[in-house]
Amino acid sequence: MKTSELVSAWDGLPEDPCIAYFGGDLVIRGRRVDLSHFRQYTESERLDALHSLVSGKDYLVIAPSACGSFVPITQMEPDLLFAAATSKAKMESLPIIDAEILPVFNEFISLMSDSDPLVASQALEDLQDMVFDQTLRKLSKFQLSIFSTF
Repeated sequence: MKTSELVSAWDGLPEDPCIAYFGGDLVIRGRRVDLSHFRQYTESERLDALHSLVSGKDYLVIAPSACGSFVPITQMEPDLLFAAATSKAKMESLPIIDAEILPVFNEFISLMSDSDPLVASQALEDLQDMVFDQTLRKLSKFQLSIFSTF
């Protein structure tokens, strides 16, 4: 029940113009959600609502793009995904992948070079899953503070 209230609250936010960095000044309309305004909800409720809004890793964009379109984590080049996930954004207190889970993340990176294509493919899949999961968890814990929906 609270999850649907939270999703409705986010959906009810006004759409504002924002610049989607595509290597230029393209202005689009979207909802900017500052999670600090939703402290009355529990971490679990925020996480459930985030899963409702971002239905899968194909819909999560964590870094700017210079190619003219949004690039979800499933389509990012592995080196760009690594950089975006382990670098702290200017306005945030922590990176998506912090020191606590960085060893596991690095293990997936190393397995992506495995000579067995099935192992390498699974490592990439696991890496993307980890970034997706950690992004939503950090948002729900206020460790990442702002997101946008389009």
